[in-house]
Amino acid sequence: MTKHTPGPWRYSPAHKDIVSMSSVGRDDLICDVRGSQHGSVLPSEANANLIVAAPKMLQAIDLSIDLIAKNSPKTAMMILEEVAAEAKGKTE
Repeated sequence: MTKHTPGPWRYSPAHKDIVSMSSVGRDDLICDVRGSQHGSVLPSEANANLIVAAPKMLQAIDLSIDLIAKNSPKTAMMILEEVAAEAKGKTE
C-alpha cells in the first residue's frame, strides 16, 4: 500500500489550498482547490471538504471493518455516518 501524507488536513479558503497540519509546526501542501460557483456552495469548497476528510474516512473504514468483524455493526455505522457528514461539510 502506498503511504499518504498523514492527517489531519485542513482547508484554507483564503489560499484555496489544503495542507497537512504537521506536528513540527510546518504545514505541507496537499493540493490547490480551485473552482467556479454553481449554486449556493462553491464546488471547490465541497471538494475541499471531501479531500480534507480523506484521512479520517480511511481510518473510519479500517475501524469499521474491524468492528463488523467483531459483531459491532451499530458502532461501525455511527463512525461511518460521522465521517460521511464531515466529508459533506456538515460538521458541528
